[in-house]
Amino acid sequence: MRRQQFEDQVRLEVADAYVAMQQARAAYEAAVQSRILQEQSVQVELETFNVGLSTNYLVIQYQTVLAQARSTEVASKGAYVKAKLALDRATASTLETNRVSIQEAKDGHVSRPAGANPESVVAECRP
Repeated sequence: MRRQQFEDQVRLEVADAYVAMQQARAAYEAAVQSRILQEQSVQVELETFNVGLSTNYLVIQYQTVLAQARSTEVASKGAYVKAKLALDRATASTLETNRVSIQEAKDGHVSRPAGANPESVVAECRP
């Protein structure tokens, strides 16, 4: 009975981590699209300003909204990476995901270049 409870708990943790990762990924993708649209809005407003149909104030407002969109994008990417790492932990695939070999560590020989690990995690988290 205790084993069944443990297995149920593990299944629930994996399912929760998967849902959280999917939601974080969707939020990140939405933030990217929002940032792209804000960049386009700033460009249009600058063009409008250049022909004399807008004001400095409006341009600055659009640029402020763009800065907020960029900040949201960075925060949501961080949340996505954290959610992906939580899923890796829940599925016990952290070592595999980061290409860590216990045998290589035991032997003292690493087949990949030093410092490659953090960048690979970020690259793998790209939607």
